[in-house]
Amino acid sequence: MISCERRRVKRSETEHTNDHFSDATQGRYSRRCRLPAARRRHATPGTVGRIRQNDHGTRRGIPHVCDTSLAVREARASRDPRSQTGCQESAGMTQAQRLNQLLDFVTEHGSVSNAEITEALSISEATARRYLSLLENRQLVTRTHGGATARGSRMDSAALGRSVAQSDAKARIARRTAALLDDSGTIALNGGTTCAEVARALIRRRRGNGLLTTVVTNSIDIAYEMAPIDDFQVMTTGGLVRAHSMEAAGPIAEQALLGLAADVAVIGVGGIEARFGISMGNELEAAAARLMMRSARRTIVVADSTKIGRTEFSRVCELEEVGTIVTDAPILRPLRSVLDDVGVRIEVAE
Repeated sequence: MISCERRRVKRSETEHTNDHFSDATQGRYSRRCRLPAARRRHATPGTVGRIRQNDHGTRRGIPHVCDTSLAVREARASRDPRSQTGCQESAGMTQAQRLNQLLDFVTEHGSVSNAEITEALSISEATARRYLSLLENRQLVTRTHGGATARGSRMDSAALGRSVAQSDAKARIARRTAALLDDSGTIALNGGTTCAEVARALIRRRRGNGLLTTVVTNSIDIAYEMAPIDDFQVMTTGGLVRAHSMEAAGPIAEQALLGLAADVAVIGVGGIEARFGISMGNELEAAAARLMMRSARRTIVVADSTKIGRTEFSRVCELEEVGTIVTDAPILRPLRSVLDDVGVRIEVAE
C-alpha cells in the first residue's frame, strides 16, 4: 500500500514537471535565462524560461531552458549595418543632394576613406562607392584604394544637379554630335558638361586609322581627358581659369582664339531663346565661345531640352549664326518657326 502511494506521488511530481516544461516551450515566460555558460550549452535551444524548482525546493528533474533565439536575433541586429544606416540613407534626399553633400565632404577634407564617408553621411559603403564613381565620371574627385581625393575642379551645386538629372540626355546628344564630326580636321570645343560628353564620345569612337584630330579647347577637364589619346592633338587657349567650370577665359584666351582657324566649333550653351538668341551665364565664357564660333567654318550648338526657351546673362550670338542645334527633344513653336526661318538645322538625339 505504501509502495502504491509512493508511485502515485512520483507520478504527480513528474506530471507537474512536464506541465512546467510545456509552459516554457510554448513561450509563456519571456524573461531571458541567466544560466552559466556551461548550463546554457546543455539547455534546450529555442525555448524561453527561467530557473525553476520542484515541490521539494530543488531543481532535480527540471530541465534548463533559455532563450537562445532572442539572443541570436539581438546579435544579428547589432551586426546588421542596415539597422544603423538603411533608413537614414533614403531619408528624403535626392541623389543630386547626396552627391552635393558627398562632394562638399571630399572637397573640405581633401582625402577621405569609404569608412569616413559612410560615417559622416550615414550611407552604406556600397552606396558610397557608387556615388564616388558618379563623381569620378564627372571628374570632380579621384578615386583611390578605399576612398577618394578631391580634385581642383568642382561644379556649383546647381550645375551638379543638372548634370545628374540630364546625364542620359547629354550622352545621347554627345553620340549624335560625334556622328556629325569627321575623323580628321580641327574641332573647337568649349567647356561644360555636354561638351565634356562630346569629348568622351569622340574618344570612344576613335578608329585607330592613323587620322589625327586636332582639338582646340579652353576647358582644362576636356584637355586632361583627350591629351593622352594618340588619335588627338590637343591645344589649349590658356587664360584665367574659372574654378567652378574649369574653363580658361579672359584676354589671353581670346587672343589665342583670334589666331586660330577650325573646321567646326562645338559649343555648349546655357540658353536658346527666340529673341535673345544663344546665351551663357558668364560673360567671359560667352566671349570665348563667340570667338570659337567666328574662327570656325560651321558651328554646332549642343544643348539639352532644359536650355530650350531659356535666357542666360550674356548673349553669345544671334540664332542665324548657328548652323546646327543638337538636342534631346523636339523643339516646339514659336522657337521652332524662328529657327526654320533663319535656316538652323535641328538634330534630335534619340
